[in-house]
Amino acid sequence: MAALLAATIATAAVALPALTARLTLQPGPSAAGTAVLGPAPGGATAPSPGPSPSPSPEPPPPPPPPPPPREDPPEEAVDEVTALEDQVTVLVNRERDAAGCGAVTTDERLRTAARGHSRDMATNDYFDHTAPDGSTFVDRAEGAGYPRDAAAGENIAYGYRTPADVMSGWMNSDGHRRNLLTCSHQAIGVGLAYDGAGRAYWTQVFGRS
Repeated sequence: MAALLAATIATAAVALPALTARLTLQPGPSAAGTAVLGPAPGGATAPSPGPSPSPSPEPPPPPPPPPPPREDPPEEAVDEVTALEDQVTVLVNRERDAAGCGAVTTDERLRTAARGHSRDMATNDYFDHTAPDGSTFVDRAEGAGYPRDAAAGENIAYGYRTPADVMSGWMNSDGHRRNLLTCSHQAIGVGLAYDGAGRAYWTQVFGRS
């Protein structure tokens, strides 16, 4: 499948297959019965009965069983898309460790920005860092609540089915690799979305805080 890749660093743009990257500084009681004897056979009179015994009082009902111990609600299962996004981050950190860089951690604001861009590209059938409304990854990060001046870079790709596949593609492209292995990056958000044909759109957004 033919795919488009473009890497932009500063003002330089390079067209490459299947990816694109840009670098910037940026859960009822029972009754007891009684009995009375009648006359005895042969006219004999039965002895007067003694007083009838009082019914024994009913025992009190047993106490209710104690309530079962309270259990914490189970953690919400991670959906498939989130799991795939997180796998990408694991692979990113393996590469960063091999290169001597510290790990990046997922920032949910950057994940929101990245997912939004992947969904937008998949829904509106385009592939670019700049959305049809003119917004850039810096604008999208800021719109998700991330500090504008800490937004540092973005990688995008489409058509790659697995985290390993897309990471291989990015690592084999100079501009994308540079984004992945910039040691000053501290945060990441990975976003995955699918178009109507089931084609995957991936976005990574990097941050410095």
